[in-house]
Amino acid sequence: MKRALVVWFVALAIGAVWMPAAGAATVSVEEYVNHVCTSIATFGDATDQASQTIQEKAGSLTKVPQVKKEFVAFFDSLHAAVTQLQSDLADAGTPQLAHGSAIAKQLRSGIDSIEKVVADARKSAAALKTSNPKQFTNKVTALGKKLNQAYAEIGSGFDGLPKKYDTSSLKAAQQADSECAVLNR
Repeated sequence: MKRALVVWFVALAIGAVWMPAAGAATVSVEEYVNHVCTSIATFGDATDQASQTIQEKAGSLTKVPQVKKEFVAFFDSLHAAVTQLQSDLADAGTPQLAHGSAIAKQLRSGIDSIEKVVADARKSAAALKTSNPKQFTNKVTALGKKLNQAYAEIGSGFDGLPKKYDTSSLKAAQQADSECAVLNR
């Protein structure tokens, strides 16, 4: 996978910096945003590491079964990172603002969708046949395109939040937070 996948994950996560767990403790917007940005930064580091690892290893591999093994390991790493992000965000609590629960529900659904997409991609990668190198390469490419398309669709689901709800206090807290500043580069 290319770095674009990692960049996409981080960009999506930045768009979802205020995803609380349903029923979690209510915390200040600033505390919540800091916790979420820290979680997203950790997620970004994990996905960067997974991408770097597969790029380093895949270039030196000569046998398709070895490439498949690394491809599956990449998706295992991505899945672990997404599920850790879900857990970390659940620990963030709920920001104290109007419509916080509705915002939380919509955003949690988006992150849960990411987890499902990655889990499905991991399952598909594990099922790839390696007997025909050209067919394997074509299927890996198709899987990458499918994954990117699914991410784009999920990401577009977050676009309507600022139109539907007032998220200005979350955005202001994000812009003022030093941990979020790392993500905004």
